[in-house]
Amino acid sequence: MNFGCIASINSVTERESYFMKKMLIGIVIFFLIIPVDLINFNTHEMSINKVAYDETFPSIAHGNTVSQQFVPQYNYIKRLEIYVREVNCDVSQGYLKFCILDAEKEDVYEIKVPLTEMPSPGWYTIFSDIEIIAGETYYLTIDAVEVLDEGPRLAFFTNVNTAAKEEEGQELSYAGFKVENGNLKVSFEYMKPLHKLDYLAYYLFAIFIVSFLVTKMNKIRKG
Repeated sequence: MNFGCIASINSVTERESYFMKKMLIGIVIFFLIIPVDLINFNTHEMSINKVAYDETFPSIAHGNTVSQQFVPQYNYIKRLEIYVREVNCDVSQGYLKFCILDAEKEDVYEIKVPLTEMPSPGWYTIFSDIEIIAGETYYLTIDAVEVLDEGPRLAFFTNVNTAAKEEEGQELSYAGFKVENGNLKVSFEYMKPLHKLDYLAYYLFAIFIVSFLVTKMNKIRKG
């Protein structure tokens, strides 16, 4: 009988068993840690207008306020952006004031951005990482303040079919007047919680992996 061969086989089996134990421990730790990350980071969802030809407001200065009603889909907005079509104005002074108002027209968020920061053309993030109540009505208002001329040109649509989901059935107004079928060119990025089915699938997969490794380890021991 080749005892050296048997010892070698046992040694390999012991190494495999040791390796499988380490792997099992590592996977269990991994599946315990990852759900915390999933809860913290959640998932992203974008909402934006449909593609179409856009127009621009002639002026957003001198009281020509742009106001867009919207109804957020989720409670946490990671990023809210508007589209600046062009900045053909004097940027040496002045700023854009962006406000989010609640249904009672009370300030919820406000930010002032120097004209020098406006892209031409391009998307600009006006609010980031803000909490809001899903399903409630809000207003996004935009004014050019202390500017020397008419301010940047912001893009909007006059086609009801181009509205982002948040703007559907909501009103766009300019200088106090309703823009018929109007909707501002905007982009919403949300952080939303994972669906319960996603968590269920995650844990079922974890159980499958652990069961597979336990079965494998038992076979190694018996072998």
